[in-house]
Amino acid sequence: MQPQFTLSDWNRLPEGFRAQLFDGCLVREPSPTYEHQTLEGRTYRHLVSLPGETRVVFAPSDVILDRFNLVQPNICVLHAPPALDSHDVGIPLVVFEVLSPSTRKRDRTVKATGFLAAGVEEVWLVDPARETIEVRSTRESIVHRGPDVARSEVLEDFTLVPQALFTRPEAGDTPSAP
Repeated sequence: MQPQFTLSDWNRLPEGFRAQLFDGCLVREPSPTYEHQTLEGRTYRHLVSLPGETRVVFAPSDVILDRFNLVQPNICVLHAPPALDSHDVGIPLVVFEVLSPSTRKRDRTVKATGFLAAGVEEVWLVDPARETIEVRSTRESIVHRGPDVARSEVLEDFTLVPQALFTRPEAGDTPSAP
C-alpha cells in the first residue's frame, strides 16, 4: 500500500505551488495556454454580472472535496463569499472547466464526477478542441455546439453560445463577450 498525500500535507506546500490533489496523489500542472486563458476570461466576463463579482472566483481557488481531494476549477460560482483570508471557497454552486490536452480526461471524469458527488449543482465543460460546451448535472449531460445555446438551470439568465465563445479574433481585433 502506497502512502497517500493528504490535505495536511498539502497545507505544508509553499504558497504558489501550482498543483491539485486527486485521490491522495499530488498532480502538478503546467500553466494554461493563451487560448485556455482567453476562454476563461470570456466566460468570466459573461458570467460575473449575474451573481456578482463577490460570488465568482477563478483559479487558483481551492475546493476541498475531502482529505484526499483538493481541486481548483477554472471558474466557480459560490453560494456565498468566503472569508477574505480563506483559500478554501467551499463547495461551489456551479463550476466551469476549460479542457486542456493535458487535463481533459481528468476534468471529464474525476473532477466532474467529484464535483457533482460533493454537491455542485452544475459542471460546465468548455472544450476548445471540439468547440463544445457540455453542461452536466446529477440528472443529465447536454452537449452544445455551434449556435446551440447552453442554458444554466441553476443561474437565472445565464447562457453561452459555443459559436460566439470559440470565435477566434483576427490579429489586432478585440473580441467581444459571447
